[in-house]
Amino acid sequence: MKKGKVVLSMLLILVMTICGGCATSDVEVKIGTAGNVSVTETTLLQKNVVDKVLSVMEKDPDATAAMVVKNCKEELDKMEKVTEDGVEYYKSTETKKYTSYGAAEKELKDNVNLSGVNIGADHVYMAMYLDQDASDYNVGNLSQYETLINQYGFTTEETEELLRAVTAKVSISFENPITYCDDAATIQGKTATWTFTQDSLANYGKGLHVFYAETMTESKIKTDKTAPVVSGVANKGYYKNKSVKVKDNTGVAVVLVDGKQAEESFKLNTYAQGKRTIVAYDFSGNRKNVTFTYDNTKPTVSGVKNKITYKKAVKIKYADKYGVKAATLNGKKFKSGKKVSKKGSYTVKVTDKAGNSTVVKFKIKK
Repeated sequence: MKKGKVVLSMLLILVMTICGGCATSDVEVKIGTAGNVSVTETTLLQKNVVDKVLSVMEKDPDATAAMVVKNCKEELDKMEKVTEDGVEYYKSTETKKYTSYGAAEKELKDNVNLSGVNIGADHVYMAMYLDQDASDYNVGNLSQYETLINQYGFTTEETEELLRAVTAKVSISFENPITYCDDAATIQGKTATWTFTQDSLANYGKGLHVFYAETMTESKIKTDKTAPVVSGVANKGYYKNKSVKVKDNTGVAVVLVDGKQAEESFKLNTYAQGKRTIVAYDFSGNRKNVTFTYDNTKPTVSGVKNKITYKKAVKIKYADKYGVKAATLNGKKFKSGKKVSKKGSYTVKVTDKAGNSTVVKFKIKK
């Protein structure tokens, strides 16, 4: 669960209804055999808060505010109005069914904002990667909610009460009883439930956090000692643009490129040229580091130009930002700065460590 979207959706609450802000969000997942999975998402938005925020925004002359209000009202019109425990809510429920675990993994990853998900008939592994400490994100620290308090007319007490009611819950059910799970899960027979609130989010520090439930006789996640495999690049290597893939026997929890989350499969030209570092974790916490150099630029050759004939001696120089692997003059190695005066036809070929090559053909006539 990425701290950014979850916390922001909680902070903005109903101001950004259309972007996912909610009072309560429940995701229920039922895992069957042969890839069959159903995902039900239920959202409850506290009606009096929504209406209060929208009424303030309607008075804002800014065109963006008017557009947000319009979009919010369109979304709210699609939702059911219900009363639970004496509180009125806007409610929406949507169920999707999948016939492959991979499709369900993508749905869960996107909806709950996880960095990685691995689903099977006998397990579910979920990973949340935080790129900074979340300790400030609790109800007790209200300084971050000043805009909400001041702009929309909520008192400190009202804000505290509202934030304590904000929850994000994920429940996953199997066909068999659960045998292993993480400490954050609540187990009832075949169902594991994880509940996140503003206060509970404050307990998670920077880095990887894994949530799991298994129905197998021996826990795979506890016994796995094999690090992820990164293909396409190797440590201390030099590469032109190519594809990189990360795989793992228990699934990839998160891939980081220079500290930022990345996809499990990507091309190098997604990033700037230079030294890059990939860090990949699996759900057992095993880690693989690969540092390499991405160089998609050809070496430079100076002193001579392609298809030019010279009537005097020339001095050939070459260079590359990340290093030259080989340089030849008519097939023979030569050093940068070499002087050539003998008449004839010449071919210069310079190749850098990543395999980029520059070829220059010239002649000397006297």
